[in-house]
Amino acid sequence: MVKEMISPLTDLDEDNVVEVYEGDLILDDTYKAKPYCIYAATGGVVALGTETLYVLFSPAAVYTMYKKEMEKCQEFLQLSIPQHLQSDHYRHLYINIIGALELFLTELLESLVLGDRDNYTRFIKKAKFKVPLSELEESASDMQNTIHKAIHGINAHDLRTIGKVYKDVLCVDFPDYSALGRKIKTRHDFVHRNGYGVTNKTIDYIEVTSDMVRSLMETCNLFTHQLMVNLQQKIDKWNEVFHMIGISTD
Repeated sequence: MVKEMISPLTDLDEDNVVEVYEGDLILDDTYKAKPYCIYAATGGVVALGTETLYVLFSPAAVYTMYKKEMEKCQEFLQLSIPQHLQSDHYRHLYINIIGALELFLTELLESLVLGDRDNYTRFIKKAKFKVPLSELEESASDMQNTIHKAIHGINAHDLRTIGKVYKDVLCVDFPDYSALGRKIKTRHDFVHRNGYGVTNKTIDYIEVTSDMVRSLMETCNLFTHQLMVNLQQKIDKWNEVFHMIGISTD
């Protein structure tokens, strides 16, 4: 996983995290690519062998994907649905919205970890998994794949857990998520009990309304927007080299 490959070499700031090569840069199975780097060469850049190089989404692109998913949910919300199917329809939308939020949180974290050397280093040092990531430092491919699996293995609808990772690795606090956390608990009943909640030792069907879905969307949108604001300095750093060489990160 690398941020970008550039050929031919342009004017690049030596202080930025960039690998610069004179002549052709050939990436094969023996080459240890750094995930947070932009690779530039005076000649060409080519990848050989079995290893697949993956170019990260920018943080802005991750946010755009989330917003497009919300636009689709908004369209679904406006569909004309028979009365007897409305609650089921809204329940599925409710689940989809939480799923889009979870994907946003993990993809954004991965973008910022694998796209920035400082975040990458903190993740290796602070993340706690069964196999210490630092033991895989010698194998770039294993390291990147392990980080990818580790991030997407986080229970992203447990906002306390993933919020702690953001705090430890990105040094950024989550926005207040008390209201969102309550709504995610409702999602648990939708997914694991087919829409039935447990109260006072009885199970009761939760009638889902369009207002519940709209409220969830508003809460998620407010949370994601504020998180992007909180991360602005990190995102600016991620984009720094791209802006300098004229590549859009939108």
